[in-house]
Amino acid sequence: MTYPPAPELWVRGAQLAGDVLRWLLPARARGPAPLQELAPVLATLSVPGHGDRGAILQEAERIVAGTTQIFGADVPLRPLDETWHCDWITGQMMPRGFQRWIRLPAIRARGDIKRVWEINRHRWLIRLGQASQLTNGDPRFAAAARGLLASWIRANPANHGVNWYDALEIGVRLIAWWTALPLFGPAVQQWPEWPDVMRAMDAQIRSIEAHLSYFSSPNTHLLGEGLALFLAGIVCARQPRASTWRTRGLEILTAELERQVGADGGHREKSSYYHCYALEMFLVATVAGRGAGVRFDDRWVARVGRMVDVLKALIQPDGSLSRIGDDDGGRLLPLAASDYYRPRDLLAMAEGAENQRQLSGWLDEMSIGTARTSRDTDAAWCSLQGAPLGMLNAGHSHAGLGSVEISLAGQPLIVDPGTYSYHDVEWRDGLRRADTHNGVTIAGLEPFFPAGPFRMSDRGIVRVVSGRAVPGEPVSLELRYALHCDGDVVEHKRQILLLGPDRAVVHDYIAPRDGKWPVTWHWHLAADCRAVADGPASFEIMSAGRRVARVRMDGPGVAGEVRRAWLSPQYGRKEPGDVLVFQALTQSPASFVCELTRLV
Repeated sequence: MTYPPAPELWVRGAQLAGDVLRWLLPARARGPAPLQELAPVLATLSVPGHGDRGAILQEAERIVAGTTQIFGADVPLRPLDETWHCDWITGQMMPRGFQRWIRLPAIRARGDIKRVWEINRHRWLIRLGQASQLTNGDPRFAAAARGLLASWIRANPANHGVNWYDALEIGVRLIAWWTALPLFGPAVQQWPEWPDVMRAMDAQIRSIEAHLSYFSSPNTHLLGEGLALFLAGIVCARQPRASTWRTRGLEILTAELERQVGADGGHREKSSYYHCYALEMFLVATVAGRGAGVRFDDRWVARVGRMVDVLKALIQPDGSLSRIGDDDGGRLLPLAASDYYRPRDLLAMAEGAENQRQLSGWLDEMSIGTARTSRDTDAAWCSLQGAPLGMLNAGHSHAGLGSVEISLAGQPLIVDPGTYSYHDVEWRDGLRRADTHNGVTIAGLEPFFPAGPFRMSDRGIVRVVSGRAVPGEPVSLELRYALHCDGDVVEHKRQILLLGPDRAVVHDYIAPRDGKWPVTWHWHLAADCRAVADGPASFEIMSAGRRVARVRMDGPGVAGEVRRAWLSPQYGRKEPGDVLVFQALTQSPASFVCELTRLV
């Protein structure tokens, strides 16, 4: 039997003791509000300007009418108790007891907790605040905000229910409050509900302070909790513990910037979506901190700047984000775009950061390369993954060794299928496996495989993974690795060449040491594309009834077919799509070339 180290035992024991005390001696429901006012330090972030003002007002009108959009679906949003505890897909209510005694099996039996948490992040409150500002204080938006906030406070007493279960969720909700409430102007402090709002705010800050995820989820969870404490110390500057919150929050943020972000600027989860998530947290901390007179050192500025450069590399010519690793579906502040799938407002927050100059590059720590033919919107672009497992248990990683994404003439053609669900085990595992990525499967081996909903593992058969951006023309990326299995070794080198905005070539060199090795390629097409065979290993790609591209594979004994598979364009959504499957049998070193050409 093994035991956690002493520091973890101490922290977890202290958290449990504090929770038992809060259970035995619950906080009073009434009494003077411990916080009285909010410094509007996030006001510059929440002013509509980077996004479509018409779209913001349209969304706010839907919220006033009683609906909001989550994961691409219209969801009821009304001041009722069930709004805050019900999974709108299953119709079941989440547990309502003391948060420490709620267990994950009880949650999972009733639905997907992410659906419940997303509506409780209160992103809709920011939209109402923005709409109030854009309309010079239209009272309908303030009335909707008041009713929904009052309903949430009644339905979520301190430390009870799933909305107090996770400190990160509390932190994201508070950041939404601090961003949105000042947008309603000075009159917000005259709301009859204001003392209850401030009491609920104080209780949530203290809950975060008591449940920091040092040992449970020390990734973006801890990062978001540190950001919430840091902002609490700034926004609630007159509260007696404000200095403690600010100092502790900044310590967490500074330490996690070094621990979670590599020297190359890539987030160590090896997920493009989580890279955006972490970057936004650091950008919000930077903006708010500078507004409060905090001076960030050169290491902070340089590493956050490199994160911005990585994001620019991961954005495709059409403005969409590369789909490497897990897709969370949510975000921190919905200032203009509603998610990170097209993170234009996230880049706008980083205005003034150093522009990325190189057209191609390889991130050694993140083990990902990207390349493009130009900065134009009609350029060719590609990504190539190396070692896919990220930090900790690799919980947000996919089995994407050697997987590529390719855009031609500015349009995605070969795409990553996405994530779809964290809750449904079959879908969760299925969309993380090797055959749902655009790599090469040799002898049916799965070097990386799901080992739980938030764990990826390996069999130790992949060795010597190395990647690089090949200098010179054409723009090119290269990956090398070897598979060691049952005494045999297979070497694989994959090179992607962009031969112009409308043409790309993927060259696979596969060298087995002994025996015959079956090889399979999967090329997942974008959702609007359909494939029609025009030869044994050649396909025309159709979109909206037009021929838009051709994909042809050349190599010894290679043959292809079209299969149907599933794509998840965003978390919580799935739709069928075409996948090109090529197969061959190699006995000696062989070269295979896949040529992709845009026709229009």
